[in-house]
This record gives sequence, C-alpha cells and structure tokens, in this order.
Amino acid sequence: MVKGKWELEHPDYYKRYRERNIERIKELNKLYYQKNKERIKKRVAEWIKNNPTKVKDIRKKFYKNHPTYKGKLQRKYRKAFPEKQKKLLRKFRSTGKGKAASKRANVKRRARKKIGATLTKQEWRDILVDFNY
Repeated sequence: MVKGKWELEHPDYYKRYRERNIERIKELNKLYYQKNKERIKKRVAEWIKNNPTKVKDIRKKFYKNHPTYKGKLQRKYRKAFPEKQKKLLRKFRSTGKGKAASKRANVKRRARKKIGATLTKQEWRDILVDFNY
C-alpha cells in the first residue's frame, strides 16, 4: 500500500485510533461476522481444503505453543465418541505394537501389586525418609 504525505507525517495515527475506538471496532466486527457468517465459514472451509500443508504447519506451531491443548481435545473427543474409541483400541490391540503395549501394561500392573504387597508400612516410611519425601 502506498502511503501519502499525511500518513508519513503521522505514522501512529491508526494505532491511536484503534486504541481509542476498540469497543466500537469490536462491535462492528461482530456485526460484520453475523451478517456474513455463512460466507465466511464457506471460505474458511475452502481455504483449509485447498491448503493442507499450511494448515498442518499452523496446527503444528499451535500445538507446540499450547502443549496441553491437544490432550484436552483428544479427551473431549474420546468422551463424545466412545464407540469409535473402542473400535480404534481393538484395531490397535490386534497389531504387533498394540499387543506389546498391553503386555507391558500387564507387567507393570503385576509389578505394582507385588511391590505393594511385599513392603510393610514402616518399610515404606523408611524409604520415603531416606529420599527426603
């Protein structure tokens, strides 16, 4: 955009205008979105469909900056669609990696039971005191 003489003399005018009229600008943006909601949704969906690599990069950057968000999203999805989750889990457990993972889980669970059953309360307290817990 080519700037005129006045704009060059007053470089911070638009910034100050936005700061002074922030509430009005928010209201106008909200009205614009309400009037053009369907058109905006259609354009966004089309852009996402046409630019999968850009979307992937944007999501990767977002998840990197917000590490807990992806986990929350996955938990919501699992609660919303438990049948799909069960199907995926069955499918995964039928593969080699899934079988190995379930075996590891069983070994860990059995180990926890054995450790918990073999030590007395006093022995646990002594261990915790030794490690400053």
